[in-house]
Amino acid sequence: MNALLKAAIAAIVLQWSLLVPAATAQEISANITQAGAGNLAGITQIDSDSVEARIAQTGSRNVANLGQEAAYITSAEITQRGNDNVAVARQKDTLLSGIVARQTGQRNSAQLLQDSVFPFLIQTSQTGTDNDIVIVERAGGFAGPVVTQEGNGNRARVEQYLDYYSGIGISQTGLRNLAEITQTDAYMTDGMSITQQGADNRASISNTGQFNSMSVTQLGNGATASASQSGTGNQGFILQH
Repeated sequence: MNALLKAAIAAIVLQWSLLVPAATAQEISANITQAGAGNLAGITQIDSDSVEARIAQTGSRNVANLGQEAAYITSAEITQRGNDNVAVARQKDTLLSGIVARQTGQRNSAQLLQDSVFPFLIQTSQTGTDNDIVIVERAGGFAGPVVTQEGNGNRARVEQYLDYYSGIGISQTGLRNLAEITQTDAYMTDGMSITQQGADNRASISNTGQFNSMSVTQLGNGATASASQSGTGNQGFILQH
């Protein structure tokens, strides 16, 4: 191939590269809105650069199930207003991920899981009676779950495994509430905290790892609190008033 032909081909290739835009990131989004009784909603998103999912339900006996896996940026949001609602959300093998779950009504239940997510963030709020929430996080770090419950007989349990540089916050207002935090093989988790306002509330924190801190604050009569820490450099504080 002579030099003139090579130069011509090079010029064409250069011009083509300027005209053709770079491949854009893959983005997917899903949104479900339901109004009425007996509804069921489910969203599953797998293998994408950026995923976003929202489920909004108004009515009785609704169920929302949301799953996201193998994505760089993920956002999951569930909003339920009504009675007997159930919210389930799962994120696995993702980066820059967050779950937001809001429930208003009676006997609401939420189960939220993040597995191999970095960093992770969960924000939940439940307003009503007999609310129950379970959060499990494995092999992740930074940020952490924030749980807010208002009502009587609420139950909140957070479990973290192999996490680092993360925090946990549980806030409960009402009577006969239960809050439990368990951390296993954690490192430098900053601020495992439980705050309860009301009577006959119970709080429990268990932690194994290094350089972790925890606190329990209970305002009201008949409150009980327990804490267990195993490892080096850990700190614990309980205030009852």
